[in-house]
Amino acid sequence: MEKILFSFFFLLAWNSILQAQTPFYQGKTITLVAGTSAGSQYDAHARLVAQHWGEHIPGEIRTSSFKTCRAPARIAAVMTGQLDFAVVTESGKLQGEKAGLKVVLDMAKQNIPFQFTCTVTSGKMIQASPEKVMGVVKAMIEAVHYFKTHKEEAIKIMQKYTRGQERSVLEGTFEAYKELFVEDGYPTIEGLKNTLDVQASWDAKAAKAKVKDFVDLRFVKELKKIGFVDRLYGRR
Repeated sequence: MEKILFSFFFLLAWNSILQAQTPFYQGKTITLVAGTSAGSQYDAHARLVAQHWGEHIPGEIRTSSFKTCRAPARIAAVMTGQLDFAVVTESGKLQGEKAGLKVVLDMAKQNIPFQFTCTVTSGKMIQASPEKVMGVVKAMIEAVHYFKTHKEEAIKIMQKYTRGQERSVLEGTFEAYKELFVEDGYPTIEGLKNTLDVQASWDAKAAKAKVKDFVDLRFVKELKKIGFVDRLYGRR
């Protein structure tokens, strides 16, 4: 059965805004600010959030992208009233909640598939060196297993690359990733389709593209067939 990878983005706002949201935002245009440039996974996800905004807050939504508006800046902008809402990941969610902000929308709980990241190679590489590609796929699956089963080591690695982030934030991030990382390396086909659908709004080529043209499942299927993942997790 295909595994679905759900995104872990959150929409934050002041509680006072949430209490008055219906009359205030009815019929208005709301701007979402993504953390990176147009075409990135953050931008694509902001646009995907926009498609479900109306289920939670009335209003016509518009999306924008700014390269310089990282999570701390977006949270600060909400706290100072420059923005009403901020889109953040787990670490930003924890920081925002600590500052008194509330979660408006948890995308993972909405069960909206989204391929946050992936590894890409060429068809030429696959044809010429399938054993090397298989080695990379196996390494990625083993890395996820290590992360899931070695909490302290995983937190130390995250601490190193986030430049000393608070332990409480890293704990929350670990638990989120542990739940959302798939064990068998399968991408989410539906999530990739969502990405193409979003990109089609500004890229005519994406509208004609098919997910199957970008995905090769032979390696993850083979590893599943031989019981590689089950042995890794001690189920065989």
